[in-house]
Amino acid sequence: MLDQVCLDLRAGTLTALVGRSGSGKSTLLRVLTGLERPDGGTTLIDGQDLAGLDRTGLAGLRRRLVGLAAQDGALVETLDVGENLALLRHVRGLAAEPELTRSCLVAVDLAGLVDRPVRALSGGERQRLLVARVLAAEPALAVLDEPTSQQDETHAEQVIATLLAARAGAGPVGTGSPGWGSPESGSPRSGSPKSGSPKSGSPGWGSPESGSPGPGSPRSGSAGPAIVVATHDLALAAAADVVVELD
Repeated sequence: MLDQVCLDLRAGTLTALVGRSGSGKSTLLRVLTGLERPDGGTTLIDGQDLAGLDRTGLAGLRRRLVGLAAQDGALVETLDVGENLALLRHVRGLAAEPELTRSCLVAVDLAGLVDRPVRALSGGERQRLLVARVLAAEPALAVLDEPTSQQDETHAEQVIATLLAARAGAGPVGTGSPGWGSPESGSPRSGSPKSGSPKSGSPGWGSPESGSPGPGSPRSGSAGPAIVVATHDLALAAAADVVVELD
């Protein structure tokens, strides 16, 4: 599904993967997070080659560095909204930080539902909770698959604004990703797994030949995480710093 794809995802940048259904957007996200092994090429996160990690090593890396909101992301149905975020932080070895978790819920208009059982949420509310859960994890790399697909226009705009604020270090996620993606630490990169390639000329996209970011490279020194989304939402793609089109 993927061939000659080269990405350089850096801290403080929102990257949007766009393309028709079946073009490999979700597959690329799975490759980036080590949930799927490519047939070839290299995927690095913070300088760590994922090919050298077993399942336990990959799980540990994701727990330390990655926040993931898949389309079918699992929530703990027996817990309420607030407890889902608290449990995530506990599993990741993070302090409780109730103010941070509350700010994540405020950002996606779920603060009023903090005590509501997950099983009672609508599809759109569940999707926004997945976004809040990614932010509450304070990840270095935030990966979201179609984060606005079940939202009305108002809530879609709110999710987009939340992601833009987070990547700029102005949202619930601030200094939780120090230096990640910088040239010194090594940024995550995916190269040539298996059809469809980004359109050359997309700002910040690195060519397969050079393996380096293009002219629209992310600004340095940002405190926010690297955020990558797969999306059909034109407004989300338009707001992104980098757009990668898969054929």
